[in-house]
Amino acid sequence: MPTDAITGSFRALPTFSNLDQRFRLKMRGFVDTFMPSFNLALMDKANLDALRKDGIFPLMFFLDFESMPYSLRQTFQEVDYAIQLFRFKGEDNGGDRLLLNMEGTMRGEEGSGKPEHLFHDQHQGKKRVLAKARVVMALTRPTAPPGQRQVASLPQGASLLAEQPWEEPYPSPEELGQPPAGWRREGGKGTAGVHSVDGVWGIPHTDPNQHVNVLNYIIEAENMNTRLLHEAGVPPQAHHLRRGRMVFRKPFFAGDTFRVSGQLFSRGGKSILLCGFHKGSADQAFDPRPSVVIRLEGEQEKGA
Repeated sequence: MPTDAITGSFRALPTFSNLDQRFRLKMRGFVDTFMPSFNLALMDKANLDALRKDGIFPLMFFLDFESMPYSLRQTFQEVDYAIQLFRFKGEDNGGDRLLLNMEGTMRGEEGSGKPEHLFHDQHQGKKRVLAKARVVMALTRPTAPPGQRQVASLPQGASLLAEQPWEEPYPSPEELGQPPAGWRREGGKGTAGVHSVDGVWGIPHTDPNQHVNVLNYIIEAENMNTRLLHEAGVPPQAHHLRRGRMVFRKPFFAGDTFRVSGQLFSRGGKSILLCGFHKGSADQAFDPRPSVVIRLEGEQEKGA
């Protein structure tokens, strides 16, 4: 009998490279910290193998990561999770589709955050919510012909989750890339405060899904954020990225050239970076509508 939600908990160990110098989870660290256990839960409890045999795979569509202002101890952290299956109905966004919604909350004792306590942090801090992750994955048939990849129904018995109606606004590049009202746009080097960098994706940027891995977009956005903070006179060494959201419209592939454009907004010690990844080339023009959009929200650290 299908269930409304799969819930449980797992132990996550953030790796050395996924923590910043204050021992907080980086935006780029969320994928490696949360996704392996999310995927294990899907395989163990959601009959993922049956979907794969039918050519159906969940691909990342919308991400929402939140890093709290607390240092982590260098130990396993407890993560409570919930996984649900949603049906989105909407003519404006391509019709019916099925979405897997996965949410996790990491809790643990706050660490000291002091470099002298590296690997032997005995600080017994308060029990805190340390990080939150939400990953929405679109069920798709990636190897099917164009026009047949979107999944609106599942083979009988292939899912252990009951469908729920999707009732919140549907994530889109336009919605996520909307400039914040009442915030100051920083100058940057480009026209009207838009900073652009061109690049090309190669094999090292890809994964077995045959397209560019999500981490590469996050790293590019983090780098853009640091550059624009510096150009705006904001010390990037004292600015913490608290939240990152990301929405996919189209994937990139090895060999694709791209332009990443960024705009930085600030208000009262806080920042918002809007970052878009555009297909095309300098010779043949870039698509004005981004294929991927990332929104990073940061804040100046207390006492900085």
